[in-house]
Amino acid sequence: NVEETCKMMESGEADLIWATLDRLPSVLFKLKDQNPRVIAQVSWSNGADAIITRNGIKSLAELKGKKVIYPYDSPAFTFLKYVLKEAGMDTFDIVHQPQKNVDLDVISTTFQHDESIDAVVLWSPYVESCLAEIPGTQVIAHTGDYPNLITDVVVATEEFINLNRDELRLLFKGWFAETTKFTQDELYKIGALGVLIEAIIEPLPTIIPSKIKADLIDSLRTYFQSSLEKVHLSTIEENKAFFSTVDGELSPAAALYNQFLEFQFPEFLLDPQMQWDQVVDTSIVDGI
Repeated sequence: NVEETCKMMESGEADLIWATLDRLPSVLFKLKDQNPRVIAQVSWSNGADAIITRNGIKSLAELKGKKVIYPYDSPAFTFLKYVLKEAGMDTFDIVHQPQKNVDLDVISTTFQHDESIDAVVLWSPYVESCLAEIPGTQVIAHTGDYPNLITDVVVATEEFINLNRDELRLLFKGWFAETTKFTQDELYKIGALGVLIEAIIEPLPTIIPSKIKADLIDSLRTYFQSSLEKVHLSTIEENKAFFSTVDGELSPAAALYNQFLEFQFPEFLLDPQMQWDQVVDTSIVDGI
């Protein structure tokens, strides 16, 4: 929730916040007085975001004139607009029903029970839930085909960076070291998943039979492994490439940010404070 996240940083409850690059201009504008800066890329969606259809719709072209729901002001809408544009379509080609309640449980339940809705745009784990629970559904587009489009970055205020630069470098040095270990060491990944699953299983009452618990553990492991495969955890090397300029060209981060400015926030295009070089601080990544 962009509003709540920004309020937490404004009030001092949060020193670092997480945002997707496509919604970043909205976040930066709300936090203008705090001098926010992008300091790292942590991940990008590798299939976690998807367009799910039913009623015999099996392609983007067949969405024309159909009813589509999605969480309002979210990466889901960004993805929908982007893939429609790539397919030579416009957002006016579909019947929009943006859901201002961003509770994805409510949105997926609405889709499940209202068969007049032809498609929903969600992200994992709600994608998997819809596919499992709603007969006749299928994915017609997902972010695995659009690397780096829905990318997650970390934002801090200029003041916090200046006061904690060395500590932030240590934090992200450890973060990226763990990311590399997690993605390359299968045993380490299994152990990490075990900790997560144990946190879910441990509070269950002892009256639940061990066979049911064992089946639940197996299901959770399969579920989390599937979800993790749809998120790419960024390495320090990928961060340096993402934020770096080569031969005078814009960095991939700057090019993507500018694309979203033009695509979704044209009102900020001429605002000096909203330009990429004014909202990024690469000193943390560069210092690792």
